[in-house]
Amino acid sequence: MPARNDPCPCGSGKRYKHCHGATAPDGTAQMRSDSAVPGDAGNAGAAAEPEPIAALRRAARNSSGEPQLEHWRALAAASPGDSEALFILGNDARNRGDFAHAARHYEAALESTPDHGGLLNNLGLAYEKMARLDDAESQFRHALALAPDGLQPLANLAQNLFQQRRYADAVEFFDRLTSRYPQLPHASIHGNRGLCLTLVGRLRDAEASLARAMEIDPSLTTLARNRGLLLVAQGKWPAATPLLETAAAADPSDMFAASSLEHCRANNADWRDGGAGMRRILDAMRDPERRDQIRVMPLDILAQSDDLGLQRIATRSWAALPLAAPTVPDAGRNRLHLGFVSTDFCNHPVARLLLGLLDKLDRSRFEVTNIAIAPQRLDDEILARSKLACDRYIEIGKGASPEDNATRLRALGVDVLFDLNGITGASLPALFAHRTAPMQVNFLGYTATLDGATHDYIIADSYCIPEDASSQYAERVLRLDPCYLPSDAARTLADPLPSRADYGLPENAFVLAMFGASFKIKPDMFARWMSIMRAHPETVMWLRPTFPVIAGNLRSAAETAGIAASRLIFAPEDRISSYLARFRLADLVLDTFPFGSHTTVNDALFAGAPVLALAGRSFAARASASQLVTMGLHELVADTPDDYECLAHALIADRARLAQLSARVRSAEARRALFDMDRYAEEFAGLVFAGWRALAQTRSAP
Repeated sequence: MPARNDPCPCGSGKRYKHCHGATAPDGTAQMRSDSAVPGDAGNAGAAAEPEPIAALRRAARNSSGEPQLEHWRALAAASPGDSEALFILGNDARNRGDFAHAARHYEAALESTPDHGGLLNNLGLAYEKMARLDDAESQFRHALALAPDGLQPLANLAQNLFQQRRYADAVEFFDRLTSRYPQLPHASIHGNRGLCLTLVGRLRDAEASLARAMEIDPSLTTLARNRGLLLVAQGKWPAATPLLETAAAADPSDMFAASSLEHCRANNADWRDGGAGMRRILDAMRDPERRDQIRVMPLDILAQSDDLGLQRIATRSWAALPLAAPTVPDAGRNRLHLGFVSTDFCNHPVARLLLGLLDKLDRSRFEVTNIAIAPQRLDDEILARSKLACDRYIEIGKGASPEDNATRLRALGVDVLFDLNGITGASLPALFAHRTAPMQVNFLGYTATLDGATHDYIIADSYCIPEDASSQYAERVLRLDPCYLPSDAARTLADPLPSRADYGLPENAFVLAMFGASFKIKPDMFARWMSIMRAHPETVMWLRPTFPVIAGNLRSAAETAGIAASRLIFAPEDRISSYLARFRLADLVLDTFPFGSHTTVNDALFAGAPVLALAGRSFAARASASQLVTMGLHELVADTPDDYECLAHALIADRARLAQLSARVRSAEARRALFDMDRYAEEFAGLVFAGWRALAQTRSAP
């Protein structure tokens, strides 16, 4: 159960008491308790009671306030075990916050009236307040067995399981409750059901449940906030924006809502506030008195700044979890069980990069398990390959508790657990906080420190994390040189290659391709792209598929910069081979900054297209450049934004030089340097064993 001051399990960054704890169970306490007293005579089946006892009962029932309670106390003293008196005295104690006395009264009443639903429900509620959640669950299940469709036992059990973070179990009873009582007028019930559905991956049902909660009580800005966060998780940024605007306006101190709103605006390419919202967030992060109390979306900070200090602050609140003690690795092991854990083993940038490594890992040295933490969004060729490229593929439900997931993975004997998510998508800090494996590694999915003691290592290279930057990373750096990024050498380009006409590209134009995510497009970098296009009227910019509202915002920004909207062309959705092949239609691929488009750059280079990158200070701002440097293409890496723009002008003006660079990108020597996965897998294996033995030595030392 989350303590009142713990972070809410919804990931909001707010304390539980100010988020879901504010509406449930406390907000529904009146509905969750039962005021139906046991039978008229106090004890079912009892003989007619003596007149003195009957007189006390009449006096108690006919009075109110403190005199009434005095009569019930007198009755309980005169007739020990009287369930009616004990029930009412228990309710009084519970209302006063004396839950231990309330529980004792209910327990005593149940000795004579063991199957009274009201007593069972209210005893369960008292146990909850005493943090005895297992005991409370038993009472609610007993009450539900007596009344299988009962409103209170269904609601109480669902809420109890929610507090235990047994979200999949809670959903079963929330579903029964809302199915049996479709007009249930309690926003908190629908809101908590929506949160549980979100956490078990039933996002559509979650959205409907949160929408129903908002219909019941539109004034609850927490619901707008959580519905907005759910839409963000689904990538529905235009729909999420007004909800998060409502939440942020209602609570200006809520930095998580504010940063989620900025995440939406960035994904929408909505720059109308001139960056004021993000500046407010960054100022709060720089304030020594505030920065340790706020939670933001770390992925957006990577896209906003290459300041390593700010990036570390952004991850700090996500790392604040109780930690289990690490185990000591067996230094003598010559075969290790590797577990790769991710939300996405289908068509996702990380999964596509990982496949080449999985294909080449030496099975005499490694056993490999792919661990999906959520149902896969797509059943596609990448998922099929992900399942074939490992020795074992399992799904562990998001609805299961971190403890249960950790226990399951320990039972498999995983030695080294690779976190392919970091703080992206559904982050996995709790799983790693349980010290599920002796060695835990931040790899591939999150190019920044996770700033906690949950991960032993981060895999990078000497370019992405130079030696003098190591102190900015909480993890020890394992350097896999020359480039940390694996690649899928089995990728194929569509054959025959497409033509420009297939994509509506002008045949004689100079095509600048930029297929990075919209949230990585920063207004200042976009302004430089527009400056390049103004100087070279023959250029067009080719962008990735996107929502109409985002395309409209980008075209509007182009027109404001003096560029015709028609010069921005958006590609359609493509199968992977066609997506790769279309890079061959571009003259120059532009990378984003400060968060580079790492997998996109890898795809472009694999397809044989030259890429222009800007190297900054952070891992995220150097991973694209690392690939170019590995291929010997230092000339395509700029050190400053001004250099980036000047280099673009020079390459557009000097087509012969650009042609030479394109030929080098496609040369066997350059490709071998980046895409030789036999060499990469061997280096990776040596790195893993070196890290394993170093941990064994460190942890076994006195």
